[in-house]
Amino acid sequence: MKREGLWEKLRLLNPKNLQREVHVRLSFSWRTHLMAVIAALVGIGGIGMVFQLKPLFLAGVLLTVLFVFPVLVLDMYKKMYEQRRFGDACA
Repeated sequence: MKREGLWEKLRLLNPKNLQREVHVRLSFSWRTHLMAVIAALVGIGGIGMVFQLKPLFLAGVLLTVLFVFPVLVLDMYKKMYEQRRFGDACA
C-alpha cells in the first residue's frame, strides 16, 4: 500500500474527516453512524463470548473493527453515490 493511501485511510479515523468525505457525496447521519459502530462492537463482543475468546484476542478484534469501520463506511457511501449516479443516467 502506498504511504499516501495509508495516510488517507488513517485520516478517516477522525470522525470529522469521515463526515467531510461523505458529505461531498451524500447526507451523513451521526446517529446512524454511531448506532452502526455500537452494533458492530456489541455483535463482536457477543460472538466473542459465544466462542469464549480470551480478553486479549477479543480486544484485538475490537480494535481491528474500530480501525477498519471508517473505511467500510466510506466505501459504502461511495457505492451508494455511484448507484444514484447510474440511476440518474438511466432515467
